[in-house]
Amino acid sequence: MTDQVFVGLGSNCDGAEEMLLRAEKEIASLPDVEILARSPFYKTEPQGYGDQPWFTNAVIRLAAGGQWDAHALLSSLLAIESRLGRVRSKDPALRFGPRAIDLDLLLFGTVHSQDPACLVPHPRMTERAFVLLPLRDIAPGLTIGGKTVETHLDALKWHKAGDHIFQ
Repeated sequence: MTDQVFVGLGSNCDGAEEMLLRAEKEIASLPDVEILARSPFYKTEPQGYGDQPWFTNAVIRLAAGGQWDAHALLSSLLAIESRLGRVRSKDPALRFGPRAIDLDLLLFGTVHSQDPACLVPHPRMTERAFVLLPLRDIAPGLTIGGKTVETHLDALKWHKAGDHIFQ
């Protein structure tokens, strides 16, 4: 059983919090997967493509049984995104554009994968306060690449006002 699996959740559709809860329920229904913790929801500025509504983001921590590896879990997350209405734009300019749901496999225990189909740890997670702050909430001692989540946060220009993260 791997109990250090972290998944980032995001949505900027109408009813974003409900969408994240639906995704969490779908993840919890996967065989031999247990949700151990969920961060609070945060409202976050769009990254990379600013002309869109703010996102609602959270991070969940999972325990995944022995049948799971990073590739299999990522495949299941992508299937959940599809079922919940995620449509990936073919336009590279919209790569970080609006989305009904976004599920990112952030960490899968100590697994390191350079496979372009399954990059773990997530390659941009240490650049994003909307990932690091929720991670700190549910796993304050977590290290990524030998540095604590707090150290990664300290390296970023960001601030928080209530449940809003500005970066």
